[in-house]
Amino acid sequence: MRKGTKTIRKVRTRNNEYYIYDLDEDIYGKKPRLYAKTEEEMKEKIKQAEEKKKSDLQKQTPKGKSLKEYVFFYFKNIVGTVPSVHIKRLMNLFENAVFGSSIDHDMDEITVDEIKNFYDSLIDKYPIDSVKDIDTVLRNTFTLSNNTKVTDFDYAAIPVPELQEDKRSFTEYIAEAAELEKMLNFCLLDNCRKYKSNELIITFALLTGLKFEDIFKILCKDVDLSAAVVLVGGRRFTLDERTVEWLKKMDGEGRLNITDYSSDDELLFTSTKAISQTLILTIKAIAKQCGLPKGITRKSLHKACIIQRLENGAPPAEVYKKYGYKSAKDVIKIWDDYTISKALS
Repeated sequence: MRKGTKTIRKVRTRNNEYYIYDLDEDIYGKKPRLYAKTEEEMKEKIKQAEEKKKSDLQKQTPKGKSLKEYVFFYFKNIVGTVPSVHIKRLMNLFENAVFGSSIDHDMDEITVDEIKNFYDSLIDKYPIDSVKDIDTVLRNTFTLSNNTKVTDFDYAAIPVPELQEDKRSFTEYIAEAAELEKMLNFCLLDNCRKYKSNELIITFALLTGLKFEDIFKILCKDVDLSAAVVLVGGRRFTLDERTVEWLKKMDGEGRLNITDYSSDDELLFTSTKAISQTLILTIKAIAKQCGLPKGITRKSLHKACIIQRLENGAPPAEVYKKYGYKSAKDVIKIWDDYTISKALS
């Protein structure tokens, strides 16, 4: 994020001299810049911009009492003081964890017991850092609603959630189709730059649904973009159009060596012990950026992709062959485990 510099800068060109000033980045990542011929004119423009920002915020004060309205009002208030990328992550987190929950109704009707029960369920499902962020936003949101006389709620009566690491047995989380798409879009919009080799591997896994252990073994020569297929463990795996276009793009940028590999045994993706060990950390980081629950792993990502294909109507007899399982029973078991787990939760 480029925050406002809070200083007026003079710029000289061959024929002109003018002044510039950077305003704070907004919630959408836009970075307004002011221009003026003189320093005095710039000071006046800055004053007008600050007054307009204050006026706009006053106009945006929620007319209703819903929690969602006030949470977004809070986000608007912190623009310029918190990086926009962090605000976007918080928005994703609230869309997934808070909106639609038991406390998502008019703020003057939310009770202490409702919030305590909500926190109990939240700790079971989301990472500790995400729980902390939700708690902070809710406390500040209630402060705003108290200031506007919508509520008279003493949030100090709500104990801070117990933020110890969960000592119970680990439960993997099977992401739903929309959540897989969020993770994929994060990687594609970032062009797989933030997490480099790890992000390339994760993107390919999300696009294809292939197991990570199979992806690690794919050679550059195994990929045939013209035929839209890749050899995986000796079987032909058909690639969809989006995957082919992404592979072409990465190949063209020199991120992958599909058309210009140096030897027949060159791997498509860099595969080292260090990368294999850090992949789970990268998956956790991307899931956190997307505001998703904890428990997403390499195996659960693959299972989620299998379930997505079954939900889209692909028969188990087709899916097991495509992904290298021994029989359709293996695929049906993944589906049965998922539906039972979902019913129990």
